[in-house]
Amino acid sequence: MSSGTNALDVEREVLEGSEPSAETRSLIEEAVSPARFPDVAPLVRNGVYFGSAQPSDGTDLDTSDAAVPGGAQEEVDEILDFATEILLAGLDSALGQTPVEPATDAPATPPTPQEAYEAAEAELRAHVELRKRTQQRVRELEREEAALHRVRDRAKEFAKAHAKHVRSLSDG
Repeated sequence: MSSGTNALDVEREVLEGSEPSAETRSLIEEAVSPARFPDVAPLVRNGVYFGSAQPSDGTDLDTSDAAVPGGAQEEVDEILDFATEILLAGLDSALGQTPVEPATDAPATPPTPQEAYEAAEAELRAHVELRKRTQQRVRELEREEAALHRVRDRAKEFAKAHAKHVRSLSDG
């Protein structure tokens, strides 16, 4: 996101019903792609979602077919309200998953040599333990593979013996 616009700003602008800023409009248009929201994307692209019939790219919109018949306007409004809620919930969820770095005025102090040594030692111990567990698992898999080879070889010998027996019965 660019400078200063976050999910709360977008939500506030949309819920106020005021004309959203160009930055907010751009963010919503980017989030509501035709691939993800095929039913809502045209409404966002042509400006109807924003309460205008002017697309954000400045092109003219033919509004001759835009009239909503009879009581269908309520249904359109309900759909737009629902779409807004879903969009805002999705934006809130997506932004909620982004890591937030704590604001610190002072730069982090570098670790002391003893702390650096202890951290490196702990990392090395963890890596060695991981390697040992991995090697143990490889040995287990090799034993299982060898057992499966023995089972296959026995089955192969049995199949050969059975085929030989069937041939001897048909010959005799």
